[in-house]
This record gives sequence, structure tokens and C-alpha cells, in this order.
Amino acid sequence: MSYSIRLRPGVLDDLREASSWYEERESGLGSELERCFFSALAKILREPEWFLAAYGNVRRVILDRFPYTLWFRIEADVVVVFLLWHAARSPQMLKRLLRQREVD
Repeated sequence: MSYSIRLRPGVLDDLREASSWYEERESGLGSELERCFFSALAKILREPEWFLAAYGNVRRVILDRFPYTLWFRIEADVVVVFLLWHAARSPQMLKRLLRQREVD
């Protein structure tokens, strides 16, 4: 099956915020995070079912090299991406944001 991708509001803001943070620490590191983000999107599009559901029917993929997860759901032939999340942040906040972004 072939899938398309839809980024929910806020995902690109998450990426910009994280990328800026890394870029302030070391020139080029923000761009590397962005490359890993888009690489994770490509992995999801190839085989979204490969990633197990981690919260209800929402799945996650771990970015290469960075402590971030990308949260998504499969809706028919569309992969809906909800959130880019730093793995060290609060699990309670994660659940709250996932619920909020699924509804928005």
C-alpha cells in the first residue's frame, strides 16, 4: 500500500524549536536534526505498520542520533504525524499533548 503524509499543526513548530536549540549549541547541528526528522518521515512512509503502537493507536519512531521521537497514527492510506518529542520530557506532558493534538 502507498501512503501519503499529513503533518498536524505544531509538528513543524516542534522541529523549528528543537533545530534552533541545537544550532545555538553547534553550527550545523540543527540542520542535522532536520535531516534526521525527514529521514524518520521517509521510514514511516515506507512501512508505517512496522512501528508498534505506544499510546492507544498512536505509534512512534525514534530519530537517529537525537533523543527525539516522532508520534503518528495511520488513518487508511494517510500517516498523520502529531508531535516531535524530546525523550527526556515528562510522560504526563506527552500524553496531554498527544490528546490535545489528536483533537485539534
